[in-house]
Amino acid sequence: MSYTQSQTIGLLVAVALSSGLSVIGSSLIIWQASKKLDRPYHRLLIWISSLDIVTSLRYIVTFPMPRGKPGPACDADGFLYVISVAGPLYSASLAIYFLLAVRFSVSERKFQQRYEGPLVILPLLYVFVVAIFGLVTEVYSPNVSGGPGCFPNEYPANCVSLEDVDCLRGQDADKYILFTAIPIVLSWIVVLAANVVIYLSFRKLSKKSQRYVTMQDAADSDGRLKQIAIQSFLYVGCFLMTYILFAISWVLMIQGTHDLTDDTFYPLQVIQYIMMASQGTFNFCIYTYPRYRRWRNSLPNSSVWFVLYKSAVSAKPPPRRTAMQSSNNMICKVDSSADIEEEQATLATTDHNIDSIRPPPSCQALYRVAR
Repeated sequence: MSYTQSQTIGLLVAVALSSGLSVIGSSLIIWQASKKLDRPYHRLLIWISSLDIVTSLRYIVTFPMPRGKPGPACDADGFLYVISVAGPLYSASLAIYFLLAVRFSVSERKFQQRYEGPLVILPLLYVFVVAIFGLVTEVYSPNVSGGPGCFPNEYPANCVSLEDVDCLRGQDADKYILFTAIPIVLSWIVVLAANVVIYLSFRKLSKKSQRYVTMQDAADSDGRLKQIAIQSFLYVGCFLMTYILFAISWVLMIQGTHDLTDDTFYPLQVIQYIMMASQGTFNFCIYTYPRYRRWRNSLPNSSVWFVLYKSAVSAKPPPRRTAMQSSNNMICKVDSSADIEEEQATLATTDHNIDSIRPPPSCQALYRVAR
């Protein structure tokens, strides 16, 4: 059984719309991040967004091309499909960056000198080698479901299991799939493990901060640190949300116990492709969230759409309050609306362990009293 013409058209339209929004979101990230190339966080986001654009364009250009048998168009789509595997690898690179910065106090300069090169080059090198190997071995074939897209498949469909049908290509497709599946699984492990450690580190930092602030300010500071942790976990949620349905479909396909072309699984397939095509949109929302909070605090009476516009395209940051000490009750307070990503960069540039964090100079007296 294969998709009907109306099902295929519906899938292509949904994926095309999602991909178009993703290209816009990824382009805005690159535009904003290009103004801060001195910081590894923004440079990594540029790589991730560039790859998201390539993946989204694949869904718009080569994915919907009609094909009944292997050919140049099918090879191009399969090649780009394998290149998109670098997306999870770059998500793992971003998680490693935050882990090194927050937990191990690796400065941005040290990260750039020792870690950034391998975390950027190795994912690209791996996917290009695997993608070219797929072209040489002629492993890319039309979708076994009869729908759009080309993947590592045997051709004709199920020729490996049928004794009276000779395979024209893709006899070892099942083994080749492992070269794309293993990096995705490893990326999940790295991203989840790194963010668990990051969360525990923020918990420890939050408890440490309560030693030199008043009860009210401790609550504000703890809330701010929780927002930083939420920022990291949002990227995890985006990553899992993008690839979890793909993983489920892949497992079902390997087991061979379910027909993914059945009408029952069609909604699952549509949602899967929409999520994978929308990663640039999700990343844009997460990347812009700190700026949106600051603009919302600066323009409390403006409409949501105007604040979103300023957050997305404004070249200038909104006015921000500075750290202050209250003369009445000696409260040492850091503005809770400070840019989350800038605080992450501050943690990244420090040369001290998280246990050695001390309050700002204006709060030293209160800190000595608290001790």
